[in-house]
Amino acid sequence: MMGGGPNRAQVAAPPEAKKMQNYLYMLAGIHLVMMITLMSALGVAGLNELFNVMILMCGTYSMNFCIMIFYIIIMFNDCISYFCAVGYLIQVGEFAKCYTTSPNCNGFQATMLILFFIFSIAAVTVSFYAYRVFKAKDLGLLEGHLNIGGAQVGAGNRSRDEENDGYQPAYIPPSQPQNNQNANYQNNARPQEPQ
Repeated sequence: MMGGGPNRAQVAAPPEAKKMQNYLYMLAGIHLVMMITLMSALGVAGLNELFNVMILMCGTYSMNFCIMIFYIIIMFNDCISYFCAVGYLIQVGEFAKCYTTSPNCNGFQATMLILFFIFSIAAVTVSFYAYRVFKAKDLGLLEGHLNIGGAQVGAGNRSRDEENDGYQPAYIPPSQPQNNQNANYQNNARPQEPQ
């Protein structure tokens, strides 16, 4: 069992959640291959991506939306880092030289930085859609209708109160005679005006 949780995610997962889980497995495979190529280009600097792949696999297997948030944050950080690295090469005028004759970088390294920047954007996008579906699954909103693009996430099995526009009022306890001594104190505390 990956993720440390019970294996309840596999038992009765809705089709939308299983579909997103399959997309995330494909994303993890692509991330693993790209991690190996990044390690061949930049050495040990690509080893950090192995932890990202492990976080993605844990979140995917357990369909845990909280772990997906961590993965989204980490990949967004990677996206900014790769953007800054490519931007720096362009700023100092070394980007074009990477593909010709530069002692500081080679074309393979620059290409891997660009590919990882694009991959980071795609990974954030796919994992965000998976986060939404996994959260809807955990809230019980996938039993009914799932409309990912619109405002309604799902209908679920919740009862609706038509008189109150679909919202049930807060719990109001039944009326009981109350001995509100504070109210008695406030009423009796004022001196009465002489008549």
